[in-house]
Amino acid sequence: YEKTENIECRYLLASVLIKSILMRQILLLVFIAFISLTSSAQSSVNCDCEADLDFVYVHLKESASYKSQKENQLQIEKEYNLLKDELKDKQVSVFDCYKFLNLFVHQLNDNHNEIYGNNERFSYSDLQNPEFLNKYKSSDAANIYPRSKLNLDSLENVLQIKSMDEVEGIYYYKDYFKIGVVKKGSSYQGIVFDTKIPSWERGEVILELLPMVDNRFRIITGSFIDKTLIAGVDKFVNGQLLLFSWEKDNDQANFYNVSDREETFEFKELDEQTAYLRLGSFSASKRGIVKSKTFYKSIKEQVNKGNLVVDLRNNPGGGDKSSKQFLKLIKRFNGSVYVLVNFKTMSNAEQFVVKLRSSRKITVLGDDSNGKIAYGRNYPTTLETPSSRFRIHFTDMNTSEYIEYENKGIKPDKYLDASEDWILQTLEIIQQSSRK
Repeated sequence: YEKTENIECRYLLASVLIKSILMRQILLLVFIAFISLTSSAQSSVNCDCEADLDFVYVHLKESASYKSQKENQLQIEKEYNLLKDELKDKQVSVFDCYKFLNLFVHQLNDNHNEIYGNNERFSYSDLQNPEFLNKYKSSDAANIYPRSKLNLDSLENVLQIKSMDEVEGIYYYKDYFKIGVVKKGSSYQGIVFDTKIPSWERGEVILELLPMVDNRFRIITGSFIDKTLIAGVDKFVNGQLLLFSWEKDNDQANFYNVSDREETFEFKELDEQTAYLRLGSFSASKRGIVKSKTFYKSIKEQVNKGNLVVDLRNNPGGGDKSSKQFLKLIKRFNGSVYVLVNFKTMSNAEQFVVKLRSSRKITVLGDDSNGKIAYGRNYPTTLETPSSRFRIHFTDMNTSEYIEYENKGIKPDKYLDASEDWILQTLEIIQQSSRK
């Protein structure tokens, strides 16, 4: 299938950095693609990336991670000057500029520093209006993603025989998307084969995976409805991209995540000796704090069983105003505590686990947590870049005492099998422990 690609674009490698961050080597591939405006393999929607780089650099130096990671400041300055020279007077696609700015920012070990697209937001119901859809499809916002020039029929035939342990292959997001992930240079591209979302079209590159370490990738992608550019760190495990929930086999039972239908908070008895406490969010919004406090008051006297299962799967974090009360509750609990975490356990939820581990004996089960833990954001303000294509939201909270877990996550005491119910597996572990 590689022979079917008509290469019309020119790539310029800005830099490849290999440096040590906190006693480990991290490969940082920082590059930008310069393409001819006649190339149909890439988007022709461009922006002034040089001005955006200047803007990002100024505000990055104000972030909590830049101020605390003094060992990286000189290298970032050198990289900024090098890349500024390379960008001078060059037109760069919005997609490539976005990729470039993300890689530049994440030379700092801080996954809370975020850049995302500045698109107009809309809903799926808007796309059902033919007039709206036609107008949207002719807009710049709809056409910032590259379009593959591969023969998609041939590509699909090749990818469908890829094994579950290969990153390349055919992936699904529920029944809304079918994409092919194919290696392209040092990264991987996810190309739309079929979709029920009318804002996307067959042949568009919906994601790019940039390799890190330990099967982790920096993912550049778009939101499923309005195609707003978003980025993050994803992890490939056995045919799945865990953060964005792409799966090679979407028919197989998968108990890795908590169902979308589950309540944010839940307390129930699993058996006579074991209670279950679901903590799905520690949102620090006014509404989130009220909801968590109300739930806490309703169950604080009931947490008295011999075993307690605390489910933190898919908890994106929040703040201590929501989580601290539960931390105190579990610390006071006299029985055995089993904590479930997965790759979608992030931020304040990860801090919650570390604090628990330091104060009492607990058993952590599941999978590595996300590793988005060492910094945070107190202020809600985002800033628009000069091109108006992107918004930035950098950190102002320094919790770098957790830096050893950033981009690594918290490792469980025992990994659980995603093909079997995690609650049942936990009950079996509890039973085995009681027989010892």
